[in-house]
Amino acid sequence: YEFFPGETFYSCGNFELFKNLLSWLKENLWEKKNIDEKIMIELCTKFYYEKTLKRIELFQSLNPDYNYPVKINEIDVIPLPDIIKKIPWDLLTKGIPTFIHGDLQFDNIIYNKKSNRFLLIDWRQDFAGEIEFGDLYYDIAKVYGGILLNYDFIKKGLFKFSQSGKKVIFDFATRDSGSKYKEILEEFIEENRLEKKKILLLVGLIYINMAPLHHPPFNFLLIALGTKILNQTLKMKD
Repeated sequence: YEFFPGETFYSCGNFELFKNLLSWLKENLWEKKNIDEKIMIELCTKFYYEKTLKRIELFQSLNPDYNYPVKINEIDVIPLPDIIKKIPWDLLTKGIPTFIHGDLQFDNIIYNKKSNRFLLIDWRQDFAGEIEFGDLYYDIAKVYGGILLNYDFIKKGLFKFSQSGKKVIFDFATRDSGSKYKEILEEFIEENRLEKKKILLLVGLIYINMAPLHHPPFNFLLIALGTKILNQTLKMKD
């Protein structure tokens, strides 16, 4: 990249700027593509369903004796191997073909206050092999996931995790602004007639898919958090 002076959105963001960011993304990044529905379903199936199963398999190979939790923060949950079977994959594979970033979280969004410009860094290389487009829902789920779990705080070790058998307790630092950011994003989701339940399912899957790429105990926290979100979301009404 050419040098771009600025700060990550985690460092400099505020509510009005977040609204501006979403408008900027809609106008400058999320360009709709005219793609055959069957092609999109095939790509989303590879990217969501097949990749998730491979990542869970990788996690299991790295942690062969791991006990998937059935109680998380004192709440009973359906464990990951079983909750995965309950996900409405047909819903998730009906994506919206759009040019996307692919890892759209606040650490990858740089803002320069002086020039009032945004710059996106660390782009995902492809979406199931496709470089011209991906699923709009995935980018929005990435933004949502980075609001729920502040990755800059995680890098500083600002989280706790403990597991006894199949019972897990975890906690992590969050920003006071997180609930308002979430509210603004959910308003954007509603205004653009997108499905919140679908986005939340993808958020859960994003954490699950991240787990085998990280070291303990953060990988186990990701499994627990993803499992918790999938359980909560599947109980939501459509």
